Amino acid sequence: MIPQAENISLRDAMLALGVVALWGLHIVIIRIGATEIPPFLLLTLRFSILAAIGIFFLRKLSADKIKAIFVYTIFYMVLHLGTIFLGLKYTPSSIGGLILQTQVPFAILLGWFFFGERFGVKTFAGLLMAFIGVMIIIYQPAGSTAAQNFSYFGAFTILASAFFWAVGSLRMRFIQDVGFVDMTLYSHLIALPFALLLTLVFESDHIEAIKAANPYTLGGVLAYQVILMSLCLFLWKGLMVRNKAYQVTSFSLLQPIFAVGFAILLLGEGMDAKTIIGGAVALCGVGVVTFRKMQKSEKSPARQGEL
Repeated sequence: MIPQAENISLRDAMLALGVVALWGLHIVIIRIGATEIPPFLLLTLRFSILAAIGIFFLRKLSADKIKAIFVYTIFYMVLHLGTIFLGLKYTPSSIGGLILQTQVPFAILLGWFFFGERFGVKTFAGLLMAFIGVMIIIYQPAGSTAAQNFSYFGAFTILASAFFWAVGSLRMRFIQDVGFVDMTLYSHLIALPFALLLTLVFESDHIEAIKAANPYTLGGVLAYQVILMSLCLFLWKGLMVRNKAYQVTSFSLLQPIFAVGFAILLLGEGMDAKTIIGGAVALCGVGVVTFRKMQKSEKSPARQGEL
């Protein structure tokens, strides 16, 4: 008889739900910050704060570990965060949160392409649904009212952000025996000069932009990103250690729902029927992929090559 896997505890379930809710709210927070000051400048300020704190706590790592962190940082910290900050300047956070659902499908496809990870027909159907749903969201008929207020640049920039998230997540496989604190500090220190370069090349009047910003809004945005996002990553890492991966990652399906809810509640954003339908199709597709991953985790090692 095969023993049954232990269920996630109520405490950890509520903790995972809280972390996912904060991640959903973070989409709204980025939108607020990116419309307050230029997005790359905002990213630079975020990296600067953590780098300034972290430089006093750095521990020496081997060259191989630093190299692995460097590659991860380029894709995740610079390209993923840079494109999401930029995209949310032009795209409502509700739509941005729905488009970001493609993170998991992109990760599955990259795992197949680079690591030969197989998946079956059901997972393929889920991937197809996810991307069709996002295309429904992005497509705006010419001449429609929605098209006049829609930014294709912003939407596709966020789609690119989802892709870079997937690449960065896969690159984490190459980072071995590095603690959470070291990983966080090194990645922010490495990312800082790249963010600074982006804002110097593509943005101007930095001092004036900071002076013109609401100090309470900007301070709140930076505090949320530096403190709460770091706490979320720390808590999530603990949840992944204490529980099976699929038990924790299944909660991430709720992130776009929280993002949409907070966008409507805090920013008064609305959604038309087409966006709701596209979001539902995409969420169903991501759900299929996620639950197929859960089934894979419960299979015997001999059958874990296929999703």
